[in-house]
Amino acid sequence: MIPTTSAAASGPTEGSGWSPRLAFSLFSIVLVLELLSVSYLMIAMALPDIATHFQTTQAAWLITAFLLLGAVAAPLVGKLADIHGKRRLLIVCLVIAAVGSLLSALAGSYALMIAGRALADARAVPVPELLADP
Repeated sequence: MIPTTSAAASGPTEGSGWSPRLAFSLFSIVLVLELLSVSYLMIAMALPDIATHFQTTQAAWLITAFLLLGAVAAPLVGKLADIHGKRRLLIVCLVIAAVGSLLSALAGSYALMIAGRALADARAVPVPELLADP
């Protein structure tokens, strides 16, 4: 038998490379990841001041809420991304994150602040789904 190779298996074709759309997609994913790390760092640095302002000893819930949301929402977001598409779900998660940021900025109570931070960190949930194979 003589082995045959297809055009797709023989290697990259001419014209393949970094298209503007691919570069913009990569830039968008990196931007979301950077915003996530910066927001986590800001909360970690401001945690003592936030606890003092709201007169609570339960400051760790601001970080724990993010972890709980990620554990619960990741399988749901994965299934919804399969059904509705990754791009659409990323946009929905970013809108939810913007609403959460607004909610935590206007929070008058610590419980509302925790809920806002949990929603604001919804932008971290779809990132592993975006990096997975189509």
